[in-house]
Amino acid sequence: IFARLKNAIKGIGLGISLVGIAVYFLFWNEGNAVRTARALAEGAGQVVSVDSTVLDPQNEARLLHISGPLALATPLADAALGVVAPAQTVRLERKVEQFAWIEDKQTTTDTKLGGSQEKTTQYTYHLDWTDAPASGAEFRIPEGHMNPPMPIASKVIRQPEGVIGAFTVNDEISDLGGATPMLLNAGQAQAVAHALSLEQPAKLVAGQIVFGADVTAPQLGDIRVSYQASTLEAASVVGVQRGDTLVPYTAQNGRQIYLVEEGLRTAEEMFQTAVATNTFKTWMLRIGLIVLLFLGFKALFG
Repeated sequence: IFARLKNAIKGIGLGISLVGIAVYFLFWNEGNAVRTARALAEGAGQVVSVDSTVLDPQNEARLLHISGPLALATPLADAALGVVAPAQTVRLERKVEQFAWIEDKQTTTDTKLGGSQEKTTQYTYHLDWTDAPASGAEFRIPEGHMNPPMPIASKVIRQPEGVIGAFTVNDEISDLGGATPMLLNAGQAQAVAHALSLEQPAKLVAGQIVFGADVTAPQLGDIRVSYQASTLEAASVVGVQRGDTLVPYTAQNGRQIYLVEEGLRTAEEMFQTAVATNTFKTWMLRIGLIVLLFLGFKALFG
């Protein structure tokens, strides 16, 4: 009886908490969506499309739309491992994986006579490639499941800025472009092997570098390094002219607007995309919070 009463009190507390959180963020979400929509409408009514190759001082502090080929000052590179990305790369993703122990846990709940519940957790371990291996010390059963330290971590390297005609644009361009596998060559593999200086021999396999005695039968501690590159030939930007740069526009309600898209896009298309994105995010969060509200009432009345 006491166990059931204790579970009921926990359920009521959890339900009240979930309902409160859901109601608060539902109101916040609606207000946030309205403020963003109003800021976008304000920006769409003020934006002016200009020739990106001409820097006109009369446009200072005005909301401008430009589009054109993207120029990058220097090629993007992973200085730590000596790997240079292809031309027009705005984002370089280094992925470092280790063949390591991974802990899996499965919890089952059994209801006993009288209504009390007993939870049982079973832990299992297996070896596989992972880019975030645990040391093993925090495992439920660390004995025999310790992982060696990683020689270097995964990392995302971004272009700090780019140039479109006479304008400099900020690092948001690095969010554009679809990531595709960057196949390493023998020279790059040699540079990575020299930089890491691991005990295992380095082998170039399908554009990736594998440090291990046998690539077909990896062993604990083997390392695999691969890259993905995102390239961008042209871009379109909406922002406020400050000298030779474009910076975010601050609407009357305080919301900032800075739109960046891949390719040659008109100002109207960019604002339409921004409005659609705002609507999509609002509905996704709205649906999630309604589900949370339902779970809260379910726990409250359970």
